[in-house]
Amino acid sequence: MNSKPQQPSKPSATGELAGVIEEDFAAPADQGRVLKEINGGYTRAEVDVTVDSTAVTGDTATVEVTEDTRLYYPDEPEYEEYSLRTR
Repeated sequence: MNSKPQQPSKPSATGELAGVIEEDFAAPADQGRVLKEINGGYTRAEVDVTVDSTAVTGDTATVEVTEDTRLYYPDEPEYEEYSLRTR
């Protein structure tokens, strides 16, 4: 029998987590639109995500991560930097 290997399914978020993820992804885009009107906006972003810890209890997985982000601007200041630790 010649069958193709199954591709792993992509993880999906539901419920409260889906809403949090949607807001998290929308926030930088919203900020970029506001900044573009004020000072031309940022020209690029660098984002590093570090996994701090993981745990599985029953059917629930918990991941703690730290996100370090730099938003670069065309003029001064050169960039804005922030760090966010989340679970």
